[in-house]
Amino acid sequence: MSKEVTNLKATNDVSAIRQDLNALKEDATNLVRHTKESAQEQIATAEQKGKKVLKTAKATGKDYYADVEEYVQNNPGQSIAAAFVGGIIASMLFRRG
Repeated sequence: MSKEVTNLKATNDVSAIRQDLNALKEDATNLVRHTKESAQEQIATAEQKGKKVLKTAKATGKDYYADVEEYVQNNPGQSIAAAFVGGIIASMLFRRG
């Protein structure tokens, strides 16, 4: 009888280990699935935010360009002087580097 009891315990232990492994496999599968879904959601959110930022940047750039264009048309002499001074400063900076 003692062999039968030992065999029964071994069989129960193997069965318990198989159940634990199956549960672990299922948990790992669920974790991978959840991680993938979460990553996809975060990517979609980041993409939407990026599109909003790009749209805002384009609009702001166009506004600044229009303001600069108007200033240059209204003040051509000052614009030429500012461009000349900016060129001198840029050449000094690049010469040092």
